[in-house]
Amino acid sequence: MRQNMKNKTNKADQMLNIIRGVCALLNSEGGIVVVKIENNGYVYETDGLGQDIEESLQNLIISSAVEEYCSFLQQERHLYIFVKSWCGASVEGVGGMPRICSVESSLLLRSCSNIRKVMPRDAVNLLSRKSDVNCNRDDNIEPERKRSRVSDPKEQLMERENLKLNEQLKFSESLHVEFKSFETEKNMQRIKEVLVKYISAFANADGGTLFIGIDDKTRMVVGCGKNQTRTDLKKLFRDEEKKLQDRCVHICAEHGKRLSCDLKILDVKDDSQRQHGYVLCFKVKKFCCLVFADEPDSWIIKEDQINRLQPKEWVKAMMAKDPDLAEEFQTKLSISGRPPQFKPVFSKECLTDLQNYLYKVNSDEITRKPESLCEELFSEHPELKHLPQMEAGVSEGILIFSRSWAVDVGLSENPNVVCDALLIAVDCFPVLYTVCKDVNKVSEYSKSTAFALKQKLVNYGGYTGKLCVIPKVLCLQHLGERDDLDLQLKYPAGYVLTSYDVQHLLQSLVVVILGFRSHLSDQLALEVFNLLTIKQYELFSKDLRKCKKLFIHGLPGTGKTIVAMKIMEKIKNLFHCRSNEVLYICENQPLRNYVRQQNISWAVTRKSFMKNQFSGVKHIVIDEAQNFRIEDGEWYKKAKQICNPKDDEPGILWVFLDYFQMSHSFECGLPPLQRQNPYEMLTKVVRNTTQIYDNMLVIMKTIVAENGCEFLKQLLNEVECGHDISGFSVKEENLNKNEIAKYVAQKCNIYFQKGYLAKDIAILCSTTKEVEDYYPILLKELRMFKPNEDFIYASEIQKECIVLDSGRRFSGLERDIVFCINPISAEEGVLHKVQLCMISRARIELHQLYEKPQKQSMFSIFG
Repeated sequence: MRQNMKNKTNKADQMLNIIRGVCALLNSEGGIVVVKIENNGYVYETDGLGQDIEESLQNLIISSAVEEYCSFLQQERHLYIFVKSWCGASVEGVGGMPRICSVESSLLLRSCSNIRKVMPRDAVNLLSRKSDVNCNRDDNIEPERKRSRVSDPKEQLMERENLKLNEQLKFSESLHVEFKSFETEKNMQRIKEVLVKYISAFANADGGTLFIGIDDKTRMVVGCGKNQTRTDLKKLFRDEEKKLQDRCVHICAEHGKRLSCDLKILDVKDDSQRQHGYVLCFKVKKFCCLVFADEPDSWIIKEDQINRLQPKEWVKAMMAKDPDLAEEFQTKLSISGRPPQFKPVFSKECLTDLQNYLYKVNSDEITRKPESLCEELFSEHPELKHLPQMEAGVSEGILIFSRSWAVDVGLSENPNVVCDALLIAVDCFPVLYTVCKDVNKVSEYSKSTAFALKQKLVNYGGYTGKLCVIPKVLCLQHLGERDDLDLQLKYPAGYVLTSYDVQHLLQSLVVVILGFRSHLSDQLALEVFNLLTIKQYELFSKDLRKCKKLFIHGLPGTGKTIVAMKIMEKIKNLFHCRSNEVLYICENQPLRNYVRQQNISWAVTRKSFMKNQFSGVKHIVIDEAQNFRIEDGEWYKKAKQICNPKDDEPGILWVFLDYFQMSHSFECGLPPLQRQNPYEMLTKVVRNTTQIYDNMLVIMKTIVAENGCEFLKQLLNEVECGHDISGFSVKEENLNKNEIAKYVAQKCNIYFQKGYLAKDIAILCSTTKEVEDYYPILLKELRMFKPNEDFIYASEIQKECIVLDSGRRFSGLERDIVFCINPISAEEGVLHKVQLCMISRARIELHQLYEKPQKQSMFSIFG
């Protein structure tokens, strides 16, 4: 292997590089470490790995057998180490496996009179203990302990200004005391080496003092730094202390607390008062959380590079656990027992049901999916029917076609590719077939797509088995011929799928294709994923080359904006677009700002769209179109002209709208319903709990009864709630402004006590005038409970404050708890639509608050 057996240091370095490479792959999506064999006589089957590498791998993998995560195969002059992604427990599983693997934790503890390294396997317990205790405070120290300092010989020693050469101290090394004597020419280097070790060890334990210049065997004063000045010694201390301050990691509430370490320098003099250096006293207080002596020796793959984890990253990964959510989501994939980079997935639909709907495997046959795409492809290219015959002996599994699997996993399309097909079958390696017109132009495309698929199946889909995705490039003209391509690299037999593996791999694939970053991610400061509904996915998976224009009628809470953002991502990958070539248009600024922060596209309001030229734009997605107006011009006509240039291929124009939430009675500029073709409907409500959904349903029925529109009646007939998750909904009437303000403030205080945050709450009024009227009285009442609380407008929704704004400006946005104040409109024909728009903004809990109707005066009646 790549090591010089004659050079012990070189051999150790090479072994460490191998172990770190394995560590990085364990902490990522797995992969292969390739070791060049320099010893011509080496044969893995007879010579094995060597005791040193075996022990290092076992220490890295901890409680499991090495073979569970690593497979070894020699091919010619290389040894291949196939590494499966690590599947540890979360920090909640005290005593269990850690979430990530580490060569060293770089954490030290003082134990008796020694320093001990915290092994990675023990770090789980240490993190759990540290997170359970309160931060240390001097006022928490027992009075007896404070009084004992007066008679403590260490404290008495540090009160002196100088010490006598060869003086013997009256105390010895202990849990809180360490002696060191450095009298060599390299004493500054030696001091530097021990400072970080001992300060961090004392800080992580119970505190203590490091004395440098005391002989640890005789306890006699010998001095140190004889040729150094006090300034030199203080500078060295400040430099090393700064390194440690940067490596302090808080896992408690007091993030501002710093490591406390003081230096006192005592002169050492002989009987004739000649200077013999110094005794350096480094007094360290116990730190509430963790102080790392160095960066953890723990590695991960980022952007195809091996990177060392920083202390904060390491602690975050080790302590990762599922967020504590209310009953907003039903089915979840826990991070416990999943790969290190897996993000928790929350869904309102059963994952097994989704998998059976999309990718059901029938025994004794290869199923081809999706059926509609297969029909299209086979009619265009009948040769594609031969694909299932490519792997000999494969009789049970699924072949999943795509116009481009690269686009499906977030990469760019290759115009030479006819289609891709992913084979997941029993007794077979997963294979990605890339069918193309010119084999020479797609080899890198196929490799990168296969790698991205494998990466996402592990990191996003949470697959825990040994996994490879083998790319095979096939020429369309020769598909009918038997062609066993040379894979160049043979995988071990453990990577062949069993029937059990196939089912679980397909469930991971469902998470990959249906998963999207949840709005909860920003609230939790943690990435959380939700899953698209089947209908949402069907919209997202449309062939955009054939479906360039589409109207999507989506009822409240059906996820129109989510699909709009997913479509824009797909447009960019499919058509190789820059962000400024895809335009998102909406009516209000808060929704525009939210989409801008996703960095998917150029996002503007309708007014801005009409005022400016967008010469570089090729594709347009319009959201909340029912609330657009033509007061500034024919916006729809302008959008069509941009997407249908005379001298170029037409672009994408998708329009999302909901006539149930139309907040005005003016002409909106959309073509009549009969000319909105082609169109699709989103009717499964997934955002709101069942109680809020029931309120919405009553209002929608009222709107249909008043309007009499057959199209709205058709939408209403197909509406359904996509889950059975209960929430809370209440209506309070006949209140005055002060009573409403008190009600809101008291309820907010109760929510805060339950653990909700200000960023979970929105207060919506029917008009901007009401927002201005309620602002001072609401703020006065709320500050009785939270003196520093303030409100923000919907345009500032990313801030961690309560939103107070009009329902119209909050359109397209949502929060867990919503107070709707007078959710009505004075405008004829849209009263119930405004009400529906406001109450549908609540995900979990809804409060409808109505003022007492004002009595008309006699003058207004008769005059």
